[in-house]
Amino acid sequence: MDWLKRQDNALYWLLGVNVGLFGLIMLLTAGLGLNAEGAWGLFLNLFGSVSRGEVFAGEVARLVTANFLHADLLHLASNMYGLWYLGEAVQRVFGRKWLFSTYVITGVAASVVTVAATPYPSVGASGAVFGLMGILIGAALRRSRYGVDFPFDWRQILPLVLYSLWFGFLAGGTINNWAHIGGLAVGGLMGYLLPRRDINSHVFWGRDVAFYFSVVLVVVCYILQGIFIFSTLRA
Repeated sequence: MDWLKRQDNALYWLLGVNVGLFGLIMLLTAGLGLNAEGAWGLFLNLFGSVSRGEVFAGEVARLVTANFLHADLLHLASNMYGLWYLGEAVQRVFGRKWLFSTYVITGVAASVVTVAATPYPSVGASGAVFGLMGILIGAALRRSRYGVDFPFDWRQILPLVLYSLWFGFLAGGTINNWAHIGGLAVGGLMGYLLPRRDINSHVFWGRDVAFYFSVVLVVVCYILQGIFIFSTLRA
């Protein structure tokens, strides 16, 4: 069980849940011999894609579960690369607990903005990945708090953010830029307000509260989604 204690286990867990759910849906689609395109959409809905109608009907767990689902292999690969690259940086600056909390909190923010802005269903980790960009930009704007060793300048990250948003707008309805904007905004606010992990140890209680709240939130939402799956299959 030593691997559970490794500094990078939060990043591995996030990657593992995303990849694991994608693999599970792929196995279910192949194992049941269903039409791949139609079955994939069905399973995404069962496992928790987010849309305005379903959230307004009371299925609020989807605000969390949608951030761990992906529409296809390219979608998964691009988001997991961003999560790996940015997640390692966030973990190095803020620690693994803030990495997990940032993913969950900014992912929920991305889902809320999605529901408010568009009626169409959405899945993907990209809102949370933009949240990781946001927390680094917000922290870099206040880098004087951290000293000269803070590893990022906001001008290093901003071009990536602007290019990603621009590409999203060019793609039209195929990319959910509303989720990106929501995650980025909340992540930026978090980065601007949060201290670095090795300074101001008196705020560690806030880090722990956010982390355990995020863990409980994810677990509860997946229990609720599991109940939805069970009730749907029984109907």
